[in-house]
Amino acid sequence: MKNNNSICKMKKEIITVAARLLKQHGYDKTTYQMIADILGISKSVITYHFKSKQLMVSSIFEDYVRLIQEYVDANLIDGFNFYLYHCIVHICLYREVMSVGNIKEVFFHKDVFALWFHGKLDIIESSFRDITTDFKKDFTHDDIHLTAVMNQGAKQSLYYEFLERPGSMSVDKFCYYYVYLLGLLSKLDESTIQKNITRAYEFLDNHDTPVIDLLR
Repeated sequence: MKNNNSICKMKKEIITVAARLLKQHGYDKTTYQMIADILGISKSVITYHFKSKQLMVSSIFEDYVRLIQEYVDANLIDGFNFYLYHCIVHICLYREVMSVGNIKEVFFHKDVFALWFHGKLDIIESSFRDITTDFKKDFTHDDIHLTAVMNQGAKQSLYYEFLERPGSMSVDKFCYYYVYLLGLLSKLDESTIQKNITRAYEFLDNHDTPVIDLLR
């Protein structure tokens, strides 16, 4: 037990220092050596916990998503469905990611994005599986996979549009179009999409949802 506690403590310390450096220096300029020097440990200790920098960054955001999911699960509303659920989770996530300093550049860095395309696409697939099953849409395993791939490509394009048109693409507009995309790719009708997006924003406007403390 003591050993497990020590491992968890060290992992948390690594994440805390990494998050601070990522916020200050961005993805490319933050190195394992910088983290190791601050903590007074060797780089091998960091690689024991995180085999790559993109896995370490992904872990920060995955932990945050889990916090959001736990919060939403504890505050379920009438008429719950999985599209509404994922709307709330993703609006909350992207409000944070797109608003906090240079964190959006970290989240959308090509290395991190490649990890999600090639190593963690199953997490995105599970979101579409939730929605399409809930709404009784006839999706095969291949359909789900290709839908997740299209989602990633469209999300990346939406991010580039956000960067290129800062005056016309607000954070909430980014969030809106992303969850609208989830509905379209799940083959939901326009009325269902709009109703659930509206309810998601109402939920978020009436609840003090979690923030990414590490990155603020």
